Amino acid sequence: MIKLIGGNTLTKYWLIISLSLATAGTGTALTDLRTAGHALPGAELVGEGRSKILFWHVFDATLHAPHGSWSDEQPFALSLAFHHDLNSERIVEKSIEQMRRLGADHETRLALWSREMASILPDVDLGTMITGVVGEDGHTRLFENGKPIGVLHDGEFGKRFLDVWQGEQASLPTLRTQLLGETAS
Repeated sequence: MIKLIGGNTLTKYWLIISLSLATAGTGTALTDLRTAGHALPGAELVGEGRSKILFWHVFDATLHAPHGSWSDEQPFALSLAFHHDLNSERIVEKSIEQMRRLGADHETRLALWSREMASILPDVDLGTMITGVVGEDGHTRLFENGKPIGVLHDGEFGKRFLDVWQGEQASLPTLRTQLLGETAS
């Protein structure tokens, strides 16, 4: 297992998994906005960031919300642009692990989410874009490179997924700050 600076293990690697893959640079936000805009009317960029582990550029992430204004009470679209190969089994495993770490403890529900994600999420590689859109109905719609791939209907999933990325205990606080369009203090 690779060790990160500060002794953290590659458990944070799970973040490579979640929703939305785009291309690098300026095109990332534009590509994500196209997908988000179709599924989330009025979507505009809230923030974007880049995740690196040591010297590896792992993924780019973008957050879109109506009119570019973030609130955890409204719909949002989160996109990840992957820069490494990762199989879907690992993505699901690490997603559930992080939700548990952040307090999700209903094992029946976690098992259901695990099965649903496993049936929807593809293996990802360089250039794959996965976008997750949590709508007003609470459903989480997943897209691969702009094409719909599935829906998770449990509104609690969207909330728990959101906590992984934007919650106070997010594993990557710098990325959280970037996605929320905040400046580091």
